[in-house]
Amino acid sequence: MIAFVIQVSHVAADVDFPKPDENGFISCDWWELQVRTTLDYATDSWFWTYITGALNHQTAHHLFPGVSQTFYPLITPIVKNTCRDFGIKYNE
Repeated sequence: MIAFVIQVSHVAADVDFPKPDENGFISCDWWELQVRTTLDYATDSWFWTYITGALNHQTAHHLFPGVSQTFYPLITPIVKNTCRDFGIKYNE
């Protein structure tokens, strides 16, 4: 099950796989990199939130790894709105 959750959230056509420049740097902030390289799915589904331990809220998991997953459904709308405000593509 965990392999499925990881694959769905990280290996998808919608996520970015940025490459470092010639100096080894990626041209975005850490938080933007977390958003661009993860994918959320079924975030409005209690079933998938329960079955995956809220890891269907993968972006919140990457941005706030020290926060209990029970809060991810509350954090996700804030992250979505923040991405919209800053023009960052939110993968869902």
